[in-house]
Amino acid sequence: RWEREKDTFIPANTFIPIAEASGLLGPISEWVLFEACGQRQKWTEEGVPEFPVAVNISLSEFQSDEFVPLVRKVLFETGLPAALLDIELTESVIMQDRGQTKRNMLRLKGLGVKLSIDDFGTGYSSLVQLHRTPCNELKIDKSFLLDLRENPESELIVSLIMDMAHGLGLTV
Repeated sequence: RWEREKDTFIPANTFIPIAEASGLLGPISEWVLFEACGQRQKWTEEGVPEFPVAVNISLSEFQSDEFVPLVRKVLFETGLPAALLDIELTESVIMQDRGQTKRNMLRLKGLGVKLSIDDFGTGYSSLVQLHRTPCNELKIDKSFLLDLRENPESELIVSLIMDMAHGLGLTV
């Protein structure tokens, strides 16, 4: 979210397409990555218990040849251990161009970076691709969770997604 004025937030789905179209998404993504990793490392140095910091990355940024070197640079310059960085990709990113996407995923996993599928259940999932995706975690879209107690279908879907993810060795 972008805080335009005090207590006035512009949602990512509003400003990200504009940033992408104007060519500013790269610099914004780099800034966000540096800020998130730098803040997490600062907390570590202040004695805050370790937990990963999650950063959402768009398809165009993730598929860039410069993305993995950027992550390496950010981790090196901030001093953040790779295991404390969680790159979140939407389900649609995972299902896109498998060549570059998978290469970057494997490179990031090789660095020790955690990979998560965000908003799972909102797109078109290929279970074969999901099975072959080198991710650590599956984050179920909140739309399934909002009416979980009142809607038996949502409860069933969440239960099935959890069983499937656990069967694939993923954290949910």
